[in-house]
Amino acid sequence: MHRRNFLSLIAGFAVSPAAIAKSNARKQCLLLIELQGGNDGLNTVIPFADKAYSTLRPTLAIKNDKLWKLDEKTALHPSLHKLNDCWQADQLAIVQGLGYENPNRSHFRSHDIWTSASEFDQRKDSGWLADTLPEENSTVQAVIYGNRSSVLQGGELNYISMHRTREFLSAKLPKLQALESNANNSQRHVHSVLKNTLAYQQRLRAVAKSLEAKGPDDGGEFGNNLFAKQLQDAALLISSGLAPSVITLHLKGFDTHANQIERQGKLLENLSTALAAFRAQLIQNGHWDDTLVVTWSEFGRRAGENASGGTDHGTAAPQFVLGGRVKGGLHGQQPSLSELQNDDLVHTVDFRQLYASLAEQWWTLADSSINKKRYPALDLVKSA
Repeated sequence: MHRRNFLSLIAGFAVSPAAIAKSNARKQCLLLIELQGGNDGLNTVIPFADKAYSTLRPTLAIKNDKLWKLDEKTALHPSLHKLNDCWQADQLAIVQGLGYENPNRSHFRSHDIWTSASEFDQRKDSGWLADTLPEENSTVQAVIYGNRSSVLQGGELNYISMHRTREFLSAKLPKLQALESNANNSQRHVHSVLKNTLAYQQRLRAVAKSLEAKGPDDGGEFGNNLFAKQLQDAALLISSGLAPSVITLHLKGFDTHANQIERQGKLLENLSTALAAFRAQLIQNGHWDDTLVVTWSEFGRRAGENASGGTDHGTAAPQFVLGGRVKGGLHGQQPSLSELQNDDLVHTVDFRQLYASLAEQWWTLADSSINKKRYPALDLVKSA
């Protein structure tokens, strides 16, 4: 086999030999969902009582009679209505106004800042999770659905990546098995990587059997789209006792420069439908208290709409935190619509405060890469 073919097969594996012996003991799992492209926070968590909202957005403002109102001032986009049970159970936290000083409107640079937890004028080669999570030779610490996640780059974390669990088990592993059987002594490193990778497959057999029992791969109650199916796979992974410390997913399409009403509405509907099914399944299987779901996006959108029925790259935006141990409700302060800076919202909560909360309250880490004096944790998670 050509070297490039081999590399394409093993891409995404970094599993230590000791990972194979890890038991199926339950553990806490953080599920990170990237709303890729920059979600418009102002039409997600809506300050409908502020008259400036409809003034800034004469055609994009969600009509009052369609809003899912949380209180007398704040509402959610109607497409998020399937999260109502989670909200009513006080298991949905909405962190308002997340951003950082001297915001950058470039997708690439702002993405780097969010994934590395760096300052606006600082360059880092490692992701904030790679810097935060302690190394464990005895476990697979992360599962990545889709492209490699920058929050995990650098360091020595053990991870495995896949597009879909079913596809991974049916297509990629047979090729790896054939390659492993043909490896010779001169390919000792290759043989070692393959052996460890294939051994991890044994722990996925329960997942494979469950997938086969489900029949057609249509996503079911999660929804018939790639994100929904990947979230369904993640739920099955957690329910099967294979939860790593971190699972990452991406929901693409939030760069809504035009036709935003329809595009964002569909994306938020896909998000809420899949998350509602995910929560229901984990509650049924007794793993909801062990799971924390957090959304993030590289930036929000401009306060005002553009001439194309959309919004351009902006700054601050809200994010969601869901789980059985979450302290639900509104956290932080909605950015002012009357005190804009260069036509942008001014952030009220630094996004690294969210990361500090995860390190302190979810993983109970006394030390992490986050400067907790500058970025104090929010009160988001109940103790176990």
